[in-house]
Amino acid sequence: MFQIYQKMKNKKQPELKIVEDLDLFKKEWKGMPEFIMTPEIPFKTIKISFKTEKDMADFAKLIGQNVRVNTENYWFPKLNRNAFSDKYYTDEP
Repeated sequence: MFQIYQKMKNKKQPELKIVEDLDLFKKEWKGMPEFIMTPEIPFKTIKISFKTEKDMADFAKLIGQNVRVNTENYWFPKLNRNAFSDKYYTDEP
């Protein structure tokens, strides 16, 4: 395990460059539609405790989601996190 860590530690990472020329961005993004990412904020969050693993499995069936021991939170109904994964911009009409 240590050898893998050493290889990862010594692997050169791509450098991030800070671009201070805002006109460059304006030129590159000219005519692109605006996109605003709205954060998903829950209306209410509750804590649920299970006495047994079977109770947890019954709850998973009830809400229709895979409830795992290590997962800390769920959305109900299930949040569609891939709502925009099939969308892309093109210059073709």
